[in-house]
Amino acid sequence: MPCSCQQPKPGILYQGNLDVLAKWKTYRDTMQEVLQPHLHRTVRITLDNGNMYEGKIVGVDGSFLLLEVMMPTAVAQASQAGAGGYAAPQEHRNVSNVILPLVLYELLVITLLL
Repeated sequence: MPCSCQQPKPGILYQGNLDVLAKWKTYRDTMQEVLQPHLHRTVRITLDNGNMYEGKIVGVDGSFLLLEVMMPTAVAQASQAGAGGYAAPQEHRNVSNVILPLVLYELLVITLLL
């Protein structure tokens, strides 16, 4: 028996404001110019939501800044496996590098660290 529920009509769900998109492109190009000379430098980044990260800039790719951060191996493995609160014994807590992609428009402050 066919469904008698109404199907949504096709149409545009969202259309970006061209002025905003042009400003975003200018901002993205400016961020590329500002960040490119500082590749492989250590920075502290504050996002617009208040989260802070410290790490090394390893790339600027389109709309993302790629930040290499140090993460305990047990935490990295647990987050990849979805294990939540798992923690390895102290003697097995090594550190590994993780690349964290941060969205450029969420960056509030970038501070170079010595």
